[in-house]
Amino acid sequence: MEQYTKVKACFDENECKLITTFEEFEELRKGVCKQYYQYVRVRFTGSCSHESSVVFTNFYLRKTGKKCKDCVKKNSIKLIKQASQSNIIESDGIAIIEEYLSPLYEIIRTKEGCLADLAIRKKTELSNQWIPVQVKATLQLSHGMYSFTLNHNDYTNMLVICVCISEKKIWILPYNHLDIKYKINISVASKYNKYLAKSPTIIDTYLSEIIYKDIDSILVPITALQQREQEYVKKREQAIPFLQYDYPAIQSTCVDVLVNGKRVQEKVLGYTVSKNALHCGFTVNNGLIDKKRTYRCYKLGENDYYWLHSSIDDRFWIIPEQILHEKGYISNKDESKPKRVLWFKAEDNKKKNWLDVYQYNYTTIEKDIIMKVFG
Repeated sequence: MEQYTKVKACFDENECKLITTFEEFEELRKGVCKQYYQYVRVRFTGSCSHESSVVFTNFYLRKTGKKCKDCVKKNSIKLIKQASQSNIIESDGIAIIEEYLSPLYEIIRTKEGCLADLAIRKKTELSNQWIPVQVKATLQLSHGMYSFTLNHNDYTNMLVICVCISEKKIWILPYNHLDIKYKINISVASKYNKYLAKSPTIIDTYLSEIIYKDIDSILVPITALQQREQEYVKKREQAIPFLQYDYPAIQSTCVDVLVNGKRVQEKVLGYTVSKNALHCGFTVNNGLIDKKRTYRCYKLGENDYYWLHSSIDDRFWIIPEQILHEKGYISNKDESKPKRVLWFKAEDNKKKNWLDVYQYNYTTIEKDIIMKVFG
């Protein structure tokens, strides 16, 4: 009964309701590996009030199913329109890999900026030791071969999983086995065909080529800037736990997080000493043109709110997109280029009184006020 109580409490804490009874739970437990209660698939009502089912460990680790698939899909439609083709292909590839490995492995998707795309661990393994996985995906066979780009990154001692979306073919190989570190081309006669996966158990044969890592180290982004952004994500989650945060499966869109279903772009404000002021630029990556990185302004309709963190104190701002558009910081495709930088005085906003309405402080969170924004 103690284990069932833990499971029920976890769902209650996340505004969900467990439907599976204790008797059903104990019967289901008999059919899972070593009868571990973590691997029981239970039925529950999500925070969206719709019924769903999930393996408990996935709910505990990732909050999988907190909102049902239909509700998540509705929120994802706008994100898909924003995403580049390459991001969609990668996301679809990860979904295929998750389906393939899930009978044997726990799977955690990392956040944008991490070297690994996934962290996997056998369901029978209870230690905090995970395999870092880099995912490479291609849509289909082209010119007689499947091509996967590695982007010059060093994935030494990691597992590389390549997937063809249209055929659902999967190749699993240690990065240390690769001769070419930039691009993998797999043709009918390719030596890499021996890595075509016939069973997830093939991973066991590569363990000597892989270095396990604890999950926290795998989830650390590569660059200092992205690491700082992650720190403020944690600060938000810890200071305001009563909001629901859903992170899009498709990364590198204009939306960083769905907060109670609202699309939010999150930024950490820079600080200029000479002006004694914080500042925020409203530009987004617009891809490569002639091999040079380009940027554009955010456009009206891409987000609902912009969540801005002060980098020098505990203040933060939650500003509606429409307000930023009216003030000239968010563009409309039919208008001239807007302002790109919004300045905040370090101590006060006397010259920008309109910002005061949207200012909050992490040390004095008032739940009722925050809930009015995301209610």
